[in-house]
Amino acid sequence: MASITVYIVFILILAPSFGLTDGWTYATQNPDSFHPPPRIEPKLMKKNETHCILFDGVFERTAHNLGENKFHNDMFILDVSNPNMILWTNVTYDPLSPVPRARGFSCVVYEPLLDAVFVYGGVTYNALFTVFELFSDSWVFFLSNHSWVQLDVFAPPGRRGGMSCDYLNGNAFMTHGAMNNAILTTNETWKWNLVSNNWTLLTTSSPVPRSRTEVQFKRIPSTSKFLLIGGEDFMFPVFKAIVLKDAWIFDSLTNIWTNLSFPSVPDPFPEVFALAVTSDEWFMVQGGDRQGNLTVADTCKPPLQCIIPATPTDDNFFVKINLNQATGLWMDESEFEHNLPPLKRSSIVIFPPILYLVGGMGWDGQHGVGEIYNRYTWVTELKNKYF
Repeated sequence: MASITVYIVFILILAPSFGLTDGWTYATQNPDSFHPPPRIEPKLMKKNETHCILFDGVFERTAHNLGENKFHNDMFILDVSNPNMILWTNVTYDPLSPVPRARGFSCVVYEPLLDAVFVYGGVTYNALFTVFELFSDSWVFFLSNHSWVQLDVFAPPGRRGGMSCDYLNGNAFMTHGAMNNAILTTNETWKWNLVSNNWTLLTTSSPVPRSRTEVQFKRIPSTSKFLLIGGEDFMFPVFKAIVLKDAWIFDSLTNIWTNLSFPSVPDPFPEVFALAVTSDEWFMVQGGDRQGNLTVADTCKPPLQCIIPATPTDDNFFVKINLNQATGLWMDESEFEHNLPPLKRSSIVIFPPILYLVGGMGWDGQHGVGEIYNRYTWVTELKNKYF
C-alpha cells in the first residue's frame, strides 16, 4: 500500500495544474491529441517552424522484477502552431510497407527536401543488460505516402547503437556509439548522404574525443559545426561504466575536432541529459543522472531487484560558448525554477522562445516503486538572448 501511495503522489507532482507559471509547466493539449506512450530518449526532429517528429525510444525496466523492456518503432508529429493548445498525432504506416523492428538508441534524422525520416542502427537489450542485439540496417520513411523503404540490411558502419547524429545539407553526420556486443565503443565519425545513400568514414585529425556511447551530438545553428558532449565508456577487465564529462566541437568542413574547455567548472555534467543548441553562442542541458558514489543499495530498496543505481536530477543549465577560443561558461540561469520533477534521458526541442520536453524517467527506488515515467509534455519559455 505504501508503494502505491508514493506512486500516486509522484504522478500528481508530474501533472501540475493548468495555467502559465514561472519555470516549467505542463503543456495544455488539444482534446484530439494522442500523446506518445512514455519512454526514455525519444528522438525529436524539427520538421518546420511549427511541427516536429518523434521516433524511437525505450520503456526501460531498471528494476528487473517489473518486467522486460519495451522498444518502440512508432512515430508521432507534434504541432505547436498554437503553443497554448499543442496537438500530438500518431503517424499511421502504410499496411503494405515493411516496418523496421522496434529499437532504441538509433541514428534518426529528418530530410526536409525529401520530406522523409531516415533511421540507421540501434539496439535492444533485456532487463538484466546481459543480452544485446545491435542493428545494422537503414530505412527511410516517406511522409508523403506513409511508407517505409529499407535501404540497407547491413550499412557500412556495421552494427551500432548509442551513437548520435544530426542533419546538415542533405547529410547525416553520425559519431561514436557502441558496436559488436554493445560493450566495445568507437569514436568514428561518418557522413551519410541521404539522397544517394552513400556512407563515408571521415578521416579526422588528432586529437579526437575518446570512444563512448550514449553521446549527445547537435549541430550549432547557422554553422557547419557540431557540439558533442558527455556519454559513457567502459572499464575492463571488470565491466564498469565511466561517465565522460568533456565537450568537443566538430567542424564538418575540415573534419577537425576541438576540445571545448570549461576553465572555471570542475565537474559540470550529469551522466545522461537532454541537449539543445540554441545559437552559436549558447547551448543548454536538462536533467540527467548524478550517480556519484551511490550504490544500488542506496537507491533501490527491496522488493525491487536492480543492478544499477538511479538518481535522476532536475538540473537545467545554460552554457555560453566562445567558439573562437573554444571555451564555455557554465551558468545556472534564474528563469529555471527547479519545479520539474527529476528526470533522466528526456528529450527536448525548441521552437523559439518555447522549449518542449518529452519522455524521460523519474525514480523512486526507496519505496519499492522503481521507474516513474514522464507521461506529459512540459514547456518553458526561454529568454530572447539565447537565440
